[in-house]
Amino acid sequence: MFGDKQAPGTMYWSSKSLVCLLPPSEVAIMVPVTIKGLNVAPQWLRYVDDSEQQLLHTALVILGNKMTGGYEDPTEFARRIIKESSSCYP
Repeated sequence: MFGDKQAPGTMYWSSKSLVCLLPPSEVAIMVPVTIKGLNVAPQWLRYVDDSEQQLLHTALVILGNKMTGGYEDPTEFARRIIKESSSCYP
C-alpha cells in the first residue's frame, strides 16, 4: 500500500525483493509504504511533482526540432543555448 492506495501491479522477485508499479498521486507528498499481511514498520516514499520539468523537456525537444530540423538531445540543446547566449555578453 502507498498511503491508502494499493499498487496496481506487484512482482515478487525473491523473498527479499519486489517491484511495484506506483499508484498516481495528485500532489507531492510523503506516504507510508506497507505490505498487507506483514506486521512491520512502514517505509516512506516521497511523491515528487515533476510536471514542470517534463513540460520544459518537451518544450526543448520541440524547439530543438524546429531549429535544427531533427531530434537533438534536449540537455545538449539547452547547454548549447546557454553557451551561445553567454558568449554574446562580455
